[in-house]
Amino acid sequence: MRQTVPMRVRALSKHLARFPGVVGVFWGHRKRVGAWTNEHCICVHVREKRSMRRLPSSERLPRKIENYHVDVLEVGAPRAHALDQNGMLDCPGAVRRTSSPTALANDGADAYALVSGHGVLPFVGGRILSSYRADGPGARISLGGVEGEVQTGKFGGSVDWALVRFDGRGGQANNYSWTADNSAPLRLRRTPLSAGEPVALRSVAHPSPSRAQNLGKFRQVSSAPVTMLLSDGESQSYDDVLLVDGDDPGEPFSQGGDSGALVVDQSGARLVVGMLLGGVESGSVSYVLDLSHLANHPGARFDLFFR
Repeated sequence: MRQTVPMRVRALSKHLARFPGVVGVFWGHRKRVGAWTNEHCICVHVREKRSMRRLPSSERLPRKIENYHVDVLEVGAPRAHALDQNGMLDCPGAVRRTSSPTALANDGADAYALVSGHGVLPFVGGRILSSYRADGPGARISLGGVEGEVQTGKFGGSVDWALVRFDGRGGQANNYSWTADNSAPLRLRRTPLSAGEPVALRSVAHPSPSRAQNLGKFRQVSSAPVTMLLSDGESQSYDDVLLVDGDDPGEPFSQGGDSGALVVDQSGARLVVGMLLGGVESGSVSYVLDLSHLANHPGARFDLFFR
C-alpha cells in the first residue's frame, strides 16, 4: 500500500532534506495556525523552527518551490516508541526496551509473533543490531511472561520487524488482540489512504479501552527519508513513513511502548495500514511504517499473519 507522491515532489524533497536541522520531508495536508487544512504542500519536518532573522540565508527554506507550497513543522527529535516500562513485550539488554506485538499466529505446534525490530533485536557493543539472523540459539524475549526466541529481523529503510518463535502455543496467543491464524489472517489494505482519512491504533502495550483504540487521521507521507532516534542513542532513517495526528488533543495517538502496534483504517473491515514506529515528545504527531514492504521479505513469514 505505498502512498502516492508526485514524482517531482520526491525529487524536490531530496534537495530540501539536505538543509540543516531537517529530520524528514513529507507530502500531504498543510497545517496553518495550528489547524490542518485540505491544502496539499511539501512539509519539511525540523528539529527546531527558528525565525528568519536568526537563520543565515543558506539555511532558509523556500516558502514555495516550483508550483508547490513549502510548510515547516517543528517536531524536535522523533523517537521510536520502545521506551515504556509497562509494555507487553520485554527484551532484556543494556537498555530496557518494551514494545507491542504486531501480530500473533499459530503454526502447527508453535506460535509466532511479528514485532518491531528496534524493540527486540539484540544489543551488541551497546548498539541494537539492525540486521539479525540467529546462529544457533537466538536472543530471548518475554511476552506476557512466556519466553520466545528471536529468529530473524531487520530495520531501517522501508522495514522494521522481527520474527519470534514460541515453543508450543502455551495459550499466549489467545490473550492478545490481533491474533491471526491460518484460516483467517489479518487483512492488509491494498489501496492508498486519502489525506485526512481516519485511522485507529490497536496497541496491547496499553490495554485499557481508551488506549487500545486511539483514533487519529492520516495527514502526510514521507517523500524523503525520516530520521528516528532509537533507544540505544543511535539514529535510523526510514522510508514511506505515514504521519498521523490524534483526534484527542489531550491524549497522544501513541506513546512509549507502542512500537509495533498495528494501525488500521476505519472501514468496516478494519484493514491494516501499517505498524507504529514512533512519535514526537509532545505527542502531537505519530509516525507509522507501511507494512506492505514485508510481503516478499525473506524470513518474515508475512503470509502467516496477513493476506
